[in-house]
Amino acid sequence: MFASSSSSPSSSSEKSFTLKSSDNKEFILKESIAIQFETIKRIIEEEESTITTIPLPNVDSETLTMAIDYCSKHADSKISEEADLKKFDSEFVATKDLAVLFKLVSAANYLDVKGLLELICQRIADQIKDLMPEEVRKIFNIENDFTPEEEAVVRNEHEWAFNV
Repeated sequence: MFASSSSSPSSSSEKSFTLKSSDNKEFILKESIAIQFETIKRIIEEEESTITTIPLPNVDSETLTMAIDYCSKHADSKISEEADLKKFDSEFVATKDLAVLFKLVSAANYLDVKGLLELICQRIADQIKDLMPEEVRKIFNIENDFTPEEEAVVRNEHEWAFNV
């Protein structure tokens, strides 16, 4: 599905492209996998046959590997395997902690992989849905911009939201 720069592509009949991560690791992908990334697809279409290596300055190799795994599975899947694909998606995000998910959501957004972006956002939402505002602020490193008095007013007006 993907290989380091020292390996050759598995299919000589299909065109391949090299993605270069921010930490200068190279991944050789078949075109059918590469075009799963809408950003890459647009670059390929715009540059036509002149481009073979595509730099990705916003994605490190660890994160790119995960995105490639996701896109490879989705590119190879058939409609009849929908249950297997849902299981793969569920396991794919369940095994990752929030720090990894944050890097992956940034990469999915940059690479324009809507399915992966939606999957990760849903996982993050599920992980924070029952947390108190202070806990969410800590996870996302958000500074509380309310004064203690303003926060007390909001808590009184919306008491139902704070009774978890």
